[in-house]
Amino acid sequence: MKKPFFRSVLGDVDSDEMGFTYSHEHIVIEDSYPTASHPEFLLNDVAKISSELKEFYSMGGRTVVDTMPSNCGRNPLKLAEVSQKSSVNIIAPTGIHLEIYYPETHWRYSYSEDQLTDLFIADIQEGIDQFDYSGPIVNRTSHQAGLIKLATGDEAFSSHQEKIFRAVVNAHLETGAPILTHTNFGRQALEQAKFFEKLGAKLEHVVLSHVDRAKDIAYNRAVLDVGVNVEYDSAFRWKKKGLTIL
Repeated sequence: MKKPFFRSVLGDVDSDEMGFTYSHEHIVIEDSYPTASHPEFLLNDVAKISSELKEFYSMGGRTVVDTMPSNCGRNPLKLAEVSQKSSVNIIAPTGIHLEIYYPETHWRYSYSEDQLTDLFIADIQEGIDQFDYSGPIVNRTSHQAGLIKLATGDEAFSSHQEKIFRAVVNAHLETGAPILTHTNFGRQALEQAKFFEKLGAKLEHVVLSHVDRAKDIAYNRAVLDVGVNVEYDSAFRWKKKGLTIL
């Protein structure tokens, strides 16, 4: 039986070496569609990012989970460089973020479930595209994704979002990569958990983010009772009017 490991941008690492971990960060957000409307999201200075993560490492931190998925500011080369400079393990995501971070004509809407599944699997097993699927040429790097992300908003799931769910679960079951989700203030967390259960995901490897923003303890218990994990990650986040939590 293979020893447990996690997949970092620099390769597979024994789970015993994960150490103190920040479970939901945005380490690099490259100049992209999201930063056009949210310039405060731009995080692409390798020297400054590496300096902060070196400080994190000096205080005992060892691993950080990056949560900016496909084609909305992800840069695998910079993530790898920051990891090398700081000695911090970085887990990079594949998957798809909220619709607001993509133009209305984006390929996420036209790709089939199977095509999205294949794309996510390739990120995990082969390597993330240097250009992050921003153009017709795909040049896969050696830096592989170690988790799969999806996101939902305040409303009931659309048919498009259900397609994303299915593709994410397909890739998760094929590769064993864990799933990390975005919820808006914990909304739709219970619906996410139940849909993952319906789709046959391995619930112990599913993490729902920002659920601490839902203050109802009974609701949090109901989500946990489905069998997923929840992430309480909002206490240290920026408090700026109108700012969307990623």
